[in-house]
Amino acid sequence: MSVKDIAFSVPRKTEKKMVQSQTAIPVPADTAATDTSWVTVQGYQLQLLQTENGSQARETMRNAILDLNTDVEIVYDAPNYKLRAGRFLNRYDAERLQSLADEKGYVNSWVVRTPVRVRAYELQDQR
Repeated sequence: MSVKDIAFSVPRKTEKKMVQSQTAIPVPADTAATDTSWVTVQGYQLQLLQTENGSQARETMRNAILDLNTDVEIVYDAPNYKLRAGRFLNRYDAERLQSLADEKGYVNSWVVRTPVRVRAYELQDQR
């Protein structure tokens, strides 16, 4: 028996032309330029849960995102997982989210003062 050579060819890679595109970021009409950088300032968040169980924190996070329609994050402070919602510059707004959370079943939530990341233009709106 002899082994027959199988003829095959490797297709050449064709060069594709690169196209650069620019998308315009919408700028509010009242300002010429808006600062969209992130700034860390003292603010408020709503703490929904504190647990040592990571899977419980992740499951509650998935539910809270849908229930509260806001940013939700897990902060790990050994050995606890802290589930926090929202990023507020004033306590009043955080307490409004707390009222909504109470309605949705998060009755043991509380407002905490903590550093929060917000857009720079949000700080200008507060002045």
